[in-house]
Amino acid sequence: MFIKCWDHETIINYILDLHAKGIPLYSSYVHKNYSTLHRAAFRYFGNWEAAITAAGLDYDEISRYRRWNRKRIVKQLRDLYKQDVDLSWRQFAAGPHSAVAYAAISKRYFGSWDAALEAAGIPVDEVRRYNRWDADRIQEAVVDLEKTGVPLAAKHMQADYPGLYHAACRQFGSWREAIESIGLDYEDVAYRVQRTREEVINILGDLKEQGVNLSDTHMRRHYPAVHASAVRFFGNWSTARRNVGVDRDYRRRDISEA
Repeated sequence: MFIKCWDHETIINYILDLHAKGIPLYSSYVHKNYSTLHRAAFRYFGNWEAAITAAGLDYDEISRYRRWNRKRIVKQLRDLYKQDVDLSWRQFAAGPHSAVAYAAISKRYFGSWDAALEAAGIPVDEVRRYNRWDADRIQEAVVDLEKTGVPLAAKHMQADYPGLYHAACRQFGSWREAIESIGLDYEDVAYRVQRTREEVINILGDLKEQGVNLSDTHMRRHYPAVHASAVRFFGNWSTARRNVGVDRDYRRRDISEA
């Protein structure tokens, strides 16, 4: 931006324009890269802090950029990832957390955005796909997790799959509605991670007393949450059955039911 005549309003507008683009505004950076603006600010406002304040920006937040280190950058990125902030470079660098973005890519720290994400343990491919979640992809991901026995309770998903969880809430309105959209019983799903080993044994014992078919096929089809919990605790379904005194070959029965 070439400016012939500086005044208070022009300086403020220039600062706000840079801020909107996510460009660092701490004094030494502006002095090096936008020297005419920096000099004009001193001429009209007395110092850089006064110019930043006049533009309605928090100078402490602006100057904090200089106090970054690798550990702080990693912590900030992890915290923002858990909050489901869009960490794709284009969106992040232009947003309210641009200071950490530009600190992260500086040669002094990580040198690139991907390197910073990897150092924070954040899947780069997931970040790139952030805006690509749609209803079908969300449902496919949930079904895949269900098949592998991953607990689908909201608390568990928020902790281990925050990107999927928040995308589902945005797309379907709530995690419950996302779960029910693929035909799962939400109450059943929500209960899974609350079961202890002892509770699973008691449930299986009750089902045995009721004469319920404890074959792998039948349990997967009619009691998927119990089956998933049992496999998680005992390693496989056969071992789970033996723990409640059932040591029977159900293979023939499974085939007939299938």
